[in-house]
Amino acid sequence: MEMGQIKKHGIFGKTSLILGIITIILMVLTIIFPFLLADFSGSMTIILILGLFCIILPIIATILGAISYFGKEKDVFGLAGFIMGIVLIIVSLFVITIAMAATTYIYISGIGGGLSSTPMIGLSAEPGTDFCTITLGSPTANDIEWSDISCYLSDLDDPTTIDSGITLPYYDSTYLKAGQSIIVTGLTDGNQYRLTLTYDLTGGQIGTCSWTQ
Repeated sequence: MEMGQIKKHGIFGKTSLILGIITIILMVLTIIFPFLLADFSGSMTIILILGLFCIILPIIATILGAISYFGKEKDVFGLAGFIMGIVLIIVSLFVITIAMAATTYIYISGIGGGLSSTPMIGLSAEPGTDFCTITLGSPTANDIEWSDISCYLSDLDDPTTIDSGITLPYYDSTYLKAGQSIIVTGLTDGNQYRLTLTYDLTGGQIGTCSWTQ
C-alpha cells in the first residue's frame, strides 16, 4: 500500500496510544505513593495493584498497536502505541521494583513520620491540687509526631477511661521531645490514676505511668 493511502487515527491506534499515556501516569503514581501513605501494608497493596495495571495496559497497547499498524489500517498511531507498549512493559518492571524497595526503606528507616516498630518514652508524674503534670523523658526514636499519638487516662479506683481534662503539648512542638509536659486536670485527691500513650501507626504502647493523686 502506498504511503498516501495510509489510514491514520484508527480506533485501535488511538486506544493503544491512550493506554500508553495512562500507563505512564500510573507509573508516576506508583513511585510517589510510598511517600504519601503512612501505612506500610497499605502502600504495598496499592503499589502491587498499580504495578499490575502498569504491566497489563502496555501489553494491551502493544497488541492493539500491532493490529492497527500491521493490519489493514496501517495507522501511525498504532505504530506509536506498539513501540510505546513494548518499552513500557520493560520500564514497568523496573518501576515496580524501585517503588517496593523505596516503600520498604521508608518504613524501616522511619522517614516521613512512619516507623516500622513502636518507639518508647519514659513518663514521670508530679501530682498537684486536682491536677497532675506528666513530664516526658527522651523518646527512643526521632520525629514521632503528636498527631500519631493517642492518650488514655484511667481512674484505677473507679475503672473507667476518662476522655476529658487532658492537655497535650501540640502547640509546643509537632514532635515529642524530652521535657514536654502533659497536663491532666479534674482529678480526685486520694484516687489512683494511670496515663497511657499509644502509637497509632503500630497500635503499640509508647509509655505509661501511674500515680496517687
